[in-house]
Amino acid sequence: MHIKSVIVEGFKTYRDQTSVDLTANLNCIVGANGSGKSNLFHAIRFVLSDVFGTLRAEERQRLLHEGAGHAVMSAYVEIVFCNKDRRMPVERDEVRLRRNIGLKKDEYYLDKKHASKTEIVNLLESAGFSRTNPYYCVQQGRITKMATMSDKERLELLKEIGGTSVYEEKREESMKIMKETKTREDAVKETVTFIESRLEELDEEKEELEKYVKLDKAKRSIEYAIYDKELSEARQKLDDVEERRRHASERARMTEEETIGAKAEARELEKVTKNAEREIERLSREAMGIDVERKEIGERRATKELDVQDLQESIERFTLQKADAEDQKTSVEERAKDIRDKLSKAKPKFENAKEEEDAKQSEVLQCERKLNALHAKRGRSAQFQTENQRDEWIDEQVKNTKATIALKKKEIERSENDIKDIEQEKEKDKKELDRLEKQLQSASKELQKLDDEHEKLLAKRNKVQNERKTLQRKDADFDSELAKLGEDVQKYEKQLEYSMARDLHKGLAAVQRIVNERGITGVHGPLIELMECDSRFNSAVEAAAGNQLFQIVVDNDDIGSEIIKHLNKEKGGRVTFLPLNRLQMQNVKYPEDKNAFPLLNKITRDEKYNVAFSQVFSRVLICRNIDVAAEMSKTTNLNCVTMDGDTVSSKGVMSGGHRDANKSRLQAVKAVKTCVERREALKEEAGKVKTELSSLEQTVSVAVGEVQKVESNRLHVAQTVDRLKTELRHFSETSTRSEQLTRQNADAIKSMRDEIELAELDAKDLAKEKGTKLDVQLTAQEKKEFEELNPKLASLKEELSNLSAARVELQATCESLEETLKSNLERSLRRLANQTTEVDVEAKTREFQKLSAQLKALRAEESEINEKHKKAVKALADAKSDADSQKIRLENLRAKVEDVRGNLGSDEREMEALASKRANYAAKVDAIQRKIRDVGSLPADAFEKYNSYTPEQLRKELGKTNEGLGQLSHVNKKAIDQWEQFTEQRDELKERRTEIAEASKKILELMEHLDRKKDEAIERTFKQASLNFKEVFSQLVPGGKGELVMQRKKAVVPEVDGTATADEKSNAPAAAAVNAAAGFMDKYSGVKIKLHFGGGGETMQMKQLSGGQKTVVAVALIFAIQRCDPLPFYLFDEIDAALDPQYRTSVAAMISERAEKGTQFVCTTFRPEIVRKANQLIGVSHVNKVSITQKVDVNEALRFVGDTTEGVPESVLTPGTKKRTTEAANKMKRARQEIEAEG
Repeated sequence: MHIKSVIVEGFKTYRDQTSVDLTANLNCIVGANGSGKSNLFHAIRFVLSDVFGTLRAEERQRLLHEGAGHAVMSAYVEIVFCNKDRRMPVERDEVRLRRNIGLKKDEYYLDKKHASKTEIVNLLESAGFSRTNPYYCVQQGRITKMATMSDKERLELLKEIGGTSVYEEKREESMKIMKETKTREDAVKETVTFIESRLEELDEEKEELEKYVKLDKAKRSIEYAIYDKELSEARQKLDDVEERRRHASERARMTEEETIGAKAEARELEKVTKNAEREIERLSREAMGIDVERKEIGERRATKELDVQDLQESIERFTLQKADAEDQKTSVEERAKDIRDKLSKAKPKFENAKEEEDAKQSEVLQCERKLNALHAKRGRSAQFQTENQRDEWIDEQVKNTKATIALKKKEIERSENDIKDIEQEKEKDKKELDRLEKQLQSASKELQKLDDEHEKLLAKRNKVQNERKTLQRKDADFDSELAKLGEDVQKYEKQLEYSMARDLHKGLAAVQRIVNERGITGVHGPLIELMECDSRFNSAVEAAAGNQLFQIVVDNDDIGSEIIKHLNKEKGGRVTFLPLNRLQMQNVKYPEDKNAFPLLNKITRDEKYNVAFSQVFSRVLICRNIDVAAEMSKTTNLNCVTMDGDTVSSKGVMSGGHRDANKSRLQAVKAVKTCVERREALKEEAGKVKTELSSLEQTVSVAVGEVQKVESNRLHVAQTVDRLKTELRHFSETSTRSEQLTRQNADAIKSMRDEIELAELDAKDLAKEKGTKLDVQLTAQEKKEFEELNPKLASLKEELSNLSAARVELQATCESLEETLKSNLERSLRRLANQTTEVDVEAKTREFQKLSAQLKALRAEESEINEKHKKAVKALADAKSDADSQKIRLENLRAKVEDVRGNLGSDEREMEALASKRANYAAKVDAIQRKIRDVGSLPADAFEKYNSYTPEQLRKELGKTNEGLGQLSHVNKKAIDQWEQFTEQRDELKERRTEIAEASKKILELMEHLDRKKDEAIERTFKQASLNFKEVFSQLVPGGKGELVMQRKKAVVPEVDGTATADEKSNAPAAAAVNAAAGFMDKYSGVKIKLHFGGGGETMQMKQLSGGQKTVVAVALIFAIQRCDPLPFYLFDEIDAALDPQYRTSVAAMISERAEKGTQFVCTTFRPEIVRKANQLIGVSHVNKVSITQKVDVNEALRFVGDTTEGVPESVLTPGTKKRTTEAANKMKRARQEIEAEG
């Protein structure tokens, strides 16, 4: 095991990512002071956790790079270990340990996976990196410190190496427990003394209390018997309620199951009904379209038949046509004369009725005016305070009335002028009307010629258009069905979206888009789209898998990695992939139980996805109910789920509750799949129809073009005819409007004259009132008139209403007669006049032939469309009948659901009532049990003595006992309990004191054992270190000898004189043991070093040595310590800084020898000896507060440490070597310049 590389970023002087590769032998790092060599060592120790363990905020900040540029907010150090020897208990040849540091927290990673600090520490401990031996890293100043150590400090060093800190921690803990035990023992002794004094006082009252105790026991026994009977009765009632509640719960469960079944059937029927309604809607549209065409053709056929019939009759009866026309004209004229006579009789009646109505209206107004005047006169005194105010008001009213009369007269004059203007316009319109009728006759003949050609082309166009309409109906049906399928797909997809997290839905959509856009193959889709199962298991599957249903199956992990990169780049949500190449089938042994079976067996899927479904569902059982699931999860260690979706995990966690079947994810996916398949099939059929329709559209375009050529010529003539007809209608309407305006103006003139008359009367009445007294009351005549006016007004209004009704009836009769005369008879007279003057036999014959051919074609077309209509109506009726039957079934099911729901509500109410009763009985039982507990302890015969007693007898006995206790009320009722309690406490405390003494003894034995183990560890470590020191010192100092000598102290045991107290004598062994243990622990006073450097000199001690000699002794001691607990690698930071040249050569040789044997060394130095022995040289430079590393050759490294090539063998100093040395120096120089430029 060794370090392969160290990767640093943001740590101290290493701002940018720096990777340092190391060999398995000797690695030497050179560089100027402050360049960052020691920081690299700190980075390694930062990961290995022996320093920088608990850091404060300011300490964290110091570890982050603080150079130029943007502030560094986090840093990390990663060490890559070669683990081929499996020194670390990880089954990999390469192990990566990483530690991130930020301003608030640290994070550890093992092979790029998050790990805790404890896991990392345990891993390093198992590899031999103990916290008790931190000498795998020798920092600057450690050599000097060891060289100046005292004997006692060297002893502490051996203790640290030997791991005695563990024993000392345990011994300190034992000593603490020993002190606590002594404190508890003293407290127990004091309590026993108090209890014994109290027992002496209670003995005097004991005999007097015995009688009281006997009666008290009897009382408690009787109370217990009473409470026991009450408790039995309450428990019996509680059991009855529980049984009834269980039956009600079972009924509710069965009712709920029935409701669920009925709801499921209702949902299916709703789907069938919805499809039937869609079919009905389609058939209705088709039938409606056909019916519209049928009606259109029927109307055209009827029109043609009438036209043909008219032409045929006109041809057959041509010779008699003129006479018939004259006869008809005579008949019409007679009829017109009759209507005119009726009209002439009706109009006077209407005029008389109108005059009577107007007269009655005038009477009503006169009556209202008088009544209002009397009201005003009677209230004038309240309106005005003085006569002058009233007279002024009357003058103003009279003035306004006269002004109004003047305006009305002007209006009458204008209306009379308007009537004259209207009469003049009527004369002009009559002349224009005659002219337009002549033009219309001429244009109609020209239009008829164009109609013949137009009819032929129109028949051809209609035939093609009928074919197009059929295809268009099919195309519209397809479009409608596709639109509805699209809506269904959106609805179910929206349901799926709401059933999952937003990030998951976003991720699934992004994956589908990425796969389509980038053409990625090997993506099979989510699990939920790759499976099918019976709908009964939907809830179980969804509850067991959860969001795992949306995990995407891919062929291999490379595909998943590629898609994840795109998702991260586009921020496209989060998904989970199941790469088939990485998954393995899980062998699970399922129980043979009829109440449980594997969920995986109920899922239909492609065999190539078995491994993916095994990953999700292999450890899931479907169980009959939640109780079976709970039992199975315990016995099989598998996850269990019920048909209702209630789950029990293998760890015992239970979850469940109501699950809405309408929101099933599997059902939604199945519906989406069905809709998409149906949509694709419809798209294919619709494409064929659209192709055929496109071809037919071209044919229609040709036919329409031909029709348009004729219509372009016909359009002008038709517009002329339409214009003439419009003008004729306009003049006709103008004539009617003129008459109406004349009548309206006449009515308005009459109304205004009536208003003028009333206004003049009002003015006269006001003038009469002027000058009268203000407080004058109504005269007797006026009062009488006032009283008569109200009933008279009501009578007049009733008469007016009757007259208005008669007038309206006469007006309607007149208008009807006028309409018949003008719209029918006069028009017929004009038509008959035209017939008698315009008859063309040849034209009529051609027109008859043309219309007959058109009629034949229309009849054939009508027959065909009628057949289509019959079929469509029959299909629609069948579909409606089927839909009605389905609706009836659905209504029955809904009624059944409502009935079952009502039963369920009744059961729930019964269960609530039973639950309330159960709570009451349970509370009663708890109350009785509390009373029983409050009774306290009972005598042995209390449970049987009073069983035969009735409650009444028990209450009598209780009364007698209470009387006896009342006579002994002066007695201390707690004396016996206190005596018994104190006695028990005394016995318990004596036992506890014995236990404490035993515990103290065991603690002393443990402390002695720990001291012995520590002593053995120190001696063992000393012997090994002493032996290693001799060997190392003899290698470093040729001819020299070194020896470690342990200094001892003698332990002192205190004596106990004869005058000590009993407690002091009893505690003496413990104190002696403690002192003996402490003396044993401290029997070593230090470690001396005896040295001999050769040349026949005397043995020397550390204080007699020079600085260089002390340093080599310290180096030898470090090597000796490291050999006590060898590690796979060591870090030396300028270990040879204070050594003399001859000792530096020996140290370099020893390091090189150990490196060749497989131990990795990473050294920093300013001396050439280790540089020359190194297997790899790394240079560190520092520019603008940033450290950089680079491999260098030996000559460049020697220049770093200030040495030349003198003394180097000639084989090393070849021309090629010199050239490479120059190139390396230039390369380092260019690197420094680049960093300076960036800074």
